[in-house]
Amino acid sequence: MVDKLNPVIQGWRNYYGQR
Repeated sequence: MVDKLNPVIQGWRNYYGQR
């Protein structure tokens, strides 16, 4: 279900992770 949201979530998740 989160297949299409995988790259998206991983994207902003990396952004928040770097914060």
